[in-house]
This record gives sequence, C-alpha cells and structure tokens, in this order.
Amino acid sequence: MTLAFALKLSLAGGLLFAPVQIGKRFARARRVAACSEEVRHDPT
Repeated sequence: MTLAFALKLSLAGGLLFAPVQIGKRFARARRVAACSEEVRHDPT
C-alpha cells in the first residue's frame, strides 16, 4: 500500500464521511429546535 494510495483513500473517506457528520449535526439541531418549539407552544 503506497502512501499516495493511502492518502487518496483517506481523502475519499473524508469526503464521504463529512456530509454524514454534517447531516447528523443538522438533524440533531432541528430535533432540538422542534422540541423547544413544542415546549414553548404547550400551554400546560
């Protein structure tokens, strides 16, 4: 396994992994916002 191949592999992995991480963070932020909205609109 050459260094260039390892570098390409890690770069490809990073490009595939980054959107997943961003998506998870975005989904969590939306869920927290939705929960706080529900609490705010709850009259009890």
